[in-house]
Amino acid sequence: MPGTRSPRADALALRWDLKEVWSSLPALLGISRDDEKVESFMAEFRDLKLYGAPASDPIDTFKKLDLWLGRAIDEAPDSGMAWRSHHVATLRRIRRMFSSLPARAGGLLAQERSHPGEDIPDKGWEDGKVVVIDIAGLDSTIQGMVIGRTIDRIMRSAEDGELGVDHIIVMADELNTFAPAQGGEMYAVKRSLAKVTSMGRYAGVALIGLAQRLSKVDTAVVENAGSRALGISTEMELTSGLYGRLPSGLSERLATLPKGQMALWHQAYRAAMVVKFPRPAWQTGKAKTTGAARPTSLSALNLSAESTRRLTEGLDEHHVETILASHASEEDAIAALKAAREPDMRATALHEPSTYDPANPFSLSDDD
Repeated sequence: MPGTRSPRADALALRWDLKEVWSSLPALLGISRDDEKVESFMAEFRDLKLYGAPASDPIDTFKKLDLWLGRAIDEAPDSGMAWRSHHVATLRRIRRMFSSLPARAGGLLAQERSHPGEDIPDKGWEDGKVVVIDIAGLDSTIQGMVIGRTIDRIMRSAEDGELGVDHIIVMADELNTFAPAQGGEMYAVKRSLAKVTSMGRYAGVALIGLAQRLSKVDTAVVENAGSRALGISTEMELTSGLYGRLPSGLSERLATLPKGQMALWHQAYRAAMVVKFPRPAWQTGKAKTTGAARPTSLSALNLSAESTRRLTEGLDEHHVETILASHASEEDAIAALKAAREPDMRATALHEPSTYDPANPFSLSDDD
């Protein structure tokens, strides 16, 4: 769709206005809790101009805010007090901070009011519905705002019973960045992620989080996880204490896990279990970074079109996928397909050497 960075034809652009992102602005602007001047201005502006202003004259867009700040600065008296008790220097600083936001957000923040349909749905979900939010290429603080605001809206809707479904799953990648064990620059999104892990169960919201190292993720998020899955890991990660006292044999196995296998911890298990993915590792195909399209399950077998047709003759697509997913090697999958195929005998020509002897037409061979 025009206005998006996605090549998909069904992609929709997200645009949020000043009101919709107001609660996330302290993190975006880098406002610390010790900056009393800016915090005081933000609180008074919110109460008097953003929400408390007359309906005919609200300052509820980035464009209106910039124009209003410009007038307040230009009309400031010689005393330097530009608006209420705020100095003109404070207003200049705030105007510089706000003016840089739309460019940093890569088109996410609208100068004017946003329109219905330009936001992530938080109501009216249906079973099987999937929404992917592409935030690649954005500044990390903008990415954190998108994640935090989305989770907060879904949690509120779930608590109010307006989701439309009983359960919804939120998948968040790069927890090391957005819910780090140390550092407060991602405090807002970390708080949102921790809220899902601690309170999402009763509201029907579950979190699937992914990280490079679980030991570097905030403890409030880690300790509330019902299940943990660990792939091949370094010795430093395994000895962090996060996984308890691991037997030496299990530690050595985790350090050399092959592709497609992971260790799984769950509250119902007394010890970790090593499991395999249902989809064999040899079917995963090439990464998108190579520039080649990710192959399908059948194309991963590296067979010609004619060989693939013969191998899957008489089998529907679902049956083929089931066979491929239930075998751990390419050779086993091909053998299983050969055993399950149902060739069309009408399309098969059978040829056998003739034993007819013209000199003795009445003779019979031993096989006869």
